[in-house]
Amino acid sequence: MKGCPSSPLSIAIATCNDWPLPGEGLLVVMEALEVEGYSVTVLPWQDGVQAFADADLILPLAIWDYAKYPQVFRDWLDEVSEAGGRFGNCPKLMAWNMEKSYLLDLQQRGVTVPKTILIDKTEQVLPVMEAQDWPRAVIKPAIGQSGHGVRMLEGPLPDVLEIDRPHILQDWVPEIKQGELSMIFLNGGFSHAVTRMPSAEDWRANSQYGVTVTPADAPVTAIGAATACLSDLATLPLYARVDGVMMSDGDFLLTELELIEPAMFFNIVPGSASGLAQAICSYMNSQDASVLLNESDSA
Repeated sequence: MKGCPSSPLSIAIATCNDWPLPGEGLLVVMEALEVEGYSVTVLPWQDGVQAFADADLILPLAIWDYAKYPQVFRDWLDEVSEAGGRFGNCPKLMAWNMEKSYLLDLQQRGVTVPKTILIDKTEQVLPVMEAQDWPRAVIKPAIGQSGHGVRMLEGPLPDVLEIDRPHILQDWVPEIKQGELSMIFLNGGFSHAVTRMPSAEDWRANSQYGVTVTPADAPVTAIGAATACLSDLATLPLYARVDGVMMSDGDFLLTELELIEPAMFFNIVPGSASGLAQAICSYMNSQDASVLLNESDSA
């Protein structure tokens, strides 16, 4: 395998205006990349197009507000790409991953996911729950981040529930209370995993709800299911996080596929950040090789 490029290359890590500074997880990533000789800059995606297009590689790992500006974010992806910017994950793949309706696509491809139905009106909720015979259901904004707007529904709907944009309605999966498995993949290969354990008072595995994150040994069946899911995507992502739960029958149930700005817990699993640095080396070398091949074919 080739080593990292001999000449210094620049990597732009995109954050956002609301949270412009890198958190602990990103600081570990930056250190690992700088050890490999990369020049790393961190700036909000709202800073425009050219600052990112000028970088050799763009990692939008901390764009934690795109759900507030979905069309603006889609436009930014397109504009940076048209200006020559190179993202670690394909922009079209990230745009697809923005909306949780992607779970329906995965379901059609044979991936085991919770039963998921797309709705856009409050009055659709109870008829769907009744038709599916769901005593409990989970509702999520179709475009959402960090667990915002995620709720469990049981019995009469709360008066405050108003739906005026696309949401997904899902069957309640009680196994989530036993912890959600998050597996990190780099260039399609398994890297490391953590367990995200909800607090005793909640069931949502997000930081704002008091989740506890610890390193985990991912079962072989879970790694295999996640690998198969990633290999079936239109393009293989440089980085991905596959979330899910182990069911009582031993199968892995995929709950989320994160391809834009997943927390990858490099600060939780020692040594894992160097894996990302090496994955980027391989990715950059393969991209450069593709360019040379195309130039040779067109000569």
